[in-house]
Amino acid sequence: MNGLLAQNRKIDKLEMLYDQGNYKMVLRRSDKLIRNEDYKSHPSPVLFHALAEYQVGKNNEKFSSANAIYDYEKFLTLDSLDYYKKAYSNYIYDLQIGIADEIRVLSEKGDKEKAKIKYDSYVRLFGNVAQYDELVTTEVEVTPTETSTPGKPISVSKVREGVLKEAKKHLGTPYKYGGITPKGFDCSGFTQYVYSKNGKQLPRTARVQATTYQTVKLSKAQSGDLVFFGSSKNNISHVGIVVSNNPLTMIHASSSRGIMISNVDADSYWKPKLQFAVTILEK
Repeated sequence: MNGLLAQNRKIDKLEMLYDQGNYKMVLRRSDKLIRNEDYKSHPSPVLFHALAEYQVGKNNEKFSSANAIYDYEKFLTLDSLDYYKKAYSNYIYDLQIGIADEIRVLSEKGDKEKAKIKYDSYVRLFGNVAQYDELVTTEVEVTPTETSTPGKPISVSKVREGVLKEAKKHLGTPYKYGGITPKGFDCSGFTQYVYSKNGKQLPRTARVQATTYQTVKLSKAQSGDLVFFGSSKNNISHVGIVVSNNPLTMIHASSSRGIMISNVDADSYWKPKLQFAVTILEK
């Protein structure tokens, strides 16, 4: 790699622009790097080109997920040691969730053949992490809380109680990459599912959950609020549900132990990664 494993300003710039949502600029810059002799064998520009093309393609017919998939396959070939796959796992996860959603939409529209073709690509890119039937049938439904009464609004405190009650039902449930059902959860799949059972539909990924709702001071976070972790405020990699404050504890999907409660303030792993909290509920 000619020393390109080390920190590189041009690659860092791609990451920063992608975090900011400047996907067209990422496309242009990564395309130039791919054509540059010094970078033609570097996996990062190819990956960011794939990621940005996928994002732009959501609103521009000139771009497509098929082209993004082609670029991502090229990235996998260049990244033979999985170094960059691990380094950029959060970004890749967004792509994985996006393609899973495409499969689900195709299935819902009745185009089973295209859905299965897309699923074959999904398995080729990400491995057999989810069965076809799981992807097309795991849309989370928003359901009323157990304490709700028709025609009567539910108090915020009751919803918070309902969120914690539902969350604690799943203590011990195993972690599953991409999981959004009680058979297995990932971190944002867990928060989405718990809130759906209390009448609130959250976005699918931790990254989007982090930017959708009102932030609150960590010292003011209440039970039922969401707390986020990552290397920076713009690079979120994990989300949990606040159980209590002072000390700050959360219930979350741990990749090693499944659904569990952790004392964030006393945890040497989570404490340094703690970024901010948001509230889904009005005070």
